[in-house]
Amino acid sequence: MSLGIFENEKISMRQLEILLVANNLALGLILLPELFFNGFIFNMLFLLFFLFAIVILDFKLIEWREKNFLSGYVLKFIYGLLLIKISLSASFELSLFMEIAKKFILPETNKFIVGLILFLAGNYLALKGYEVRARLCEILVWLLILPLIIFFVINLFSLKKIVYEDEFLFFDWKKIFDGIFIFSQLDYLFLLDFYDGREKKVDKRKILRAVFFVWFVIFVLIYVMRLKINFDMRLGILKFMSLTDLPGGFIQGQDFFVISFVIVSFFILLAGKLFFIKKLFRNLSGKNGDLILGLIFVFNLISQKNLWLMICLFGSLIYFLFLSLFVMKNIFRSGDLK
Repeated sequence: MSLGIFENEKISMRQLEILLVANNLALGLILLPELFFNGFIFNMLFLLFFLFAIVILDFKLIEWREKNFLSGYVLKFIYGLLLIKISLSASFELSLFMEIAKKFILPETNKFIVGLILFLAGNYLALKGYEVRARLCEILVWLLILPLIIFFVINLFSLKKIVYEDEFLFFDWKKIFDGIFIFSQLDYLFLLDFYDGREKKVDKRKILRAVFFVWFVIFVLIYVMRLKINFDMRLGILKFMSLTDLPGGFIQGQDFFVISFVIVSFFILLAGKLFFIKKLFRNLSGKNGDLILGLIFVFNLISQKNLWLMICLFGSLIYFLFLSLFVMKNIFRSGDLK
């Protein structure tokens, strides 16, 4: 039994690749440098391994759902956990955006006003449906990638040396654990029915390629930042971009790149979260999902640290449940999972 949440929101494999890149690249670059600035080589390699494992597990769960191996009760429970986790994630991202906007974009403006504007814009895009968002991301993703290319090329020619310090070979399981929830591949892959009628099956290689592309870009940029700057790496990519001098007077300041990178990335992130929240709530309760969106602002009263702990808690419950289902299915190979 399938709840049919997204049967009218079919997107192509190419659009799914772009969505995975757009949803994970910016947030990963904002949050991961703080985690992996020191001792990051082993950490990043293990993170890639676990991301690939999670994506492969997603494919298996999608297969079970399509073949009705997961009963309606199991799906509803999974969707309920995902609804809570996505709501907490949306609130965390909105809180992070308000912090960044206050620091880098509009320091004199009340951060809640800025957050409300982003929320309303994201809600408008969510109302248009996921296919519209996928098409828009095909354009907006370049506003994320091009600034990164420009700043990478500029800084690449100014690197004085490449060093391998002992601390690079240190790994920390807590950092890897946090990194998994920053990417949150599961939220998108398991929920979406992205077939567009032309493609008969999921191309696993394309999805893994998108995951590797995001990981590789973040890996390289963290290393470049590690060689260029020595300050506290919280919001490191934004500091990195704001401190890079553009040659030849191409633009008199790099604020344009920082602002576009921040607004576009959080606009894409929040619109996707709001879409999932509304659809999940409507299908689980039969009621309009607009009211639950107010919880996003209520959750903003919780500190980012506590919000993150709650996200990791519910995310761990989801992964544990999925792994349990995987084990049960392999032990009892016949019949549905009730």
